[in-house]
Amino acid sequence: MLGDLTINSGVLEIELGGTVAHTGFDQVMVTGNAILAGTLDVSLIDGFALGGNDVFEILDVGGTLTGQFSGLGEGARVGNFGRDLFITYVGGDGNDVALYTTERPGDFNSDGLVDGSDFLMWQSNPLVGSLSDWEANYGQPLSASAAAVPEPGPVVLLAIALVCWIYPGVRHNPCWQRLTDH
Repeated sequence: MLGDLTINSGVLEIELGGTVAHTGFDQVMVTGNAILAGTLDVSLIDGFALGGNDVFEILDVGGTLTGQFSGLGEGARVGNFGRDLFITYVGGDGNDVALYTTERPGDFNSDGLVDGSDFLMWQSNPLVGSLSDWEANYGQPLSASAAAVPEPGPVVLLAIALVCWIYPGVRHNPCWQRLTDH
């Protein structure tokens, strides 16, 4: 536990080895104020693998939190450790620093939906993830399954061709002429 914490140009090293504070990952408890401007260095230890929707409150601030780690704005991608890891400065009770993962690519705010609010988050900080992930999963809740559905176009055209083959008189129909001219 610390009274106040100021990281001007230093490095805060955080190790993640599980999902429980203090025993699984490093957590700094600050009873006073925290001022951030230095660098955050995160590493995984003991073979730990990130899961979907993991949250690691790495800095619990009792007072006021000001500043951000260098190059890591709100929602920024901290790194990829087999899964993207992001940062928020409004974790815990609203003034704590937390690292988090998302289950679905494009769900940058981890609310379970890939929607407009995720796009707004990406717009304010493109480092939160890939726009193509957001586009691919837009409107899909976490529980939705994306099954491939064949397009009916080729099937319908095949059925028309089969009907025309079986009933040759149809070939003299002006509609058939327009279909085959293309």
